[in-house]
Amino acid sequence: MSTKTPPRRPRNKCSSSHLSCPSCAWYPSSSAYSTRTLGKASPPPLPLAAPPLAPVEGAATAPLRPPPPPPPPPPPPVSLGDVVLHSYWRSSCSWRVRVALSFYGVEYAYARVNLLADEQRGLSEMGQVPRLDWSDAAGERHSLTQSLAILELLHEAASAPGRSLLPLGPVPRARAREIAEVINAGTQPLQNLGHMRAISALAAKDQGSDAGRSLGREAIAKGLAAAEKLAAANRDERFCVGSHSSVADLCVVPQLYNARRFEVDLQPYPRLRAVEAHAATLPYFQAAHPDAQPDAAKA
Repeated sequence: MSTKTPPRRPRNKCSSSHLSCPSCAWYPSSSAYSTRTLGKASPPPLPLAAPPLAPVEGAATAPLRPPPPPPPPPPPPVSLGDVVLHSYWRSSCSWRVRVALSFYGVEYAYARVNLLADEQRGLSEMGQVPRLDWSDAAGERHSLTQSLAILELLHEAASAPGRSLLPLGPVPRARAREIAEVINAGTQPLQNLGHMRAISALAAKDQGSDAGRSLGREAIAKGLAAAEKLAAANRDERFCVGSHSSVADLCVVPQLYNARRFEVDLQPYPRLRAVEAHAATLPYFQAAHPDAQPDAAKA
């Protein structure tokens, strides 16, 4: 059986040189037939990318974004001069600050404030201790209240590599703050002298019991139980978090002191007692102990 070869068209009649002719199935460079079907049109060529349009005069254009502003300069270092701590010897909040001042080696003058005589009234907006006063590099005086805020200031002003009351890692640092707040926000305020006086005054009208002290005792037990569970997760039994003193230890140790004053049973809190026992061997805790303060009541 013979196969007829389709006739070849003259080149001068095929304007596309056989490459895009819809009726030509023969490529000059090959002796084989095209795979296209005779008489079938080839697919249109792919469109080329259109050139960018020239901007039309008078047409609205999108505004150019301004460059981002330069980053702000770093804040100047905090300078602590002529430091004065307004404190009461048995105030656990003042105790935290005394430990931090000793830990960072900041010299300060001790201003006695007798809470039993309400001398703290007018000392701050809340009428509480501690209050830290200092002069900056320009000689301007500043005051700061609330113990944890003061601890943060001392960290910014006086910490050094390898010597800080805030752990380096973000999780340990948050854990230390968590334990500190368990005491600072959830325990100590409920056994605060002013709070207990207000509760007892209200209860006395009804039954004459010391309801404020009872509430304080329950708050201390609850707060220590929470702190005990958190501290038990730390591998080093000497500290609440990590392997060195932190803001957590500074809050726990004074609270254990208060717990004994409130006759709270401390047997359920072995980890916290271990932290307290080790803190008693550290010079900066020893210097801050209530019995070492100039206004301490001597037995």
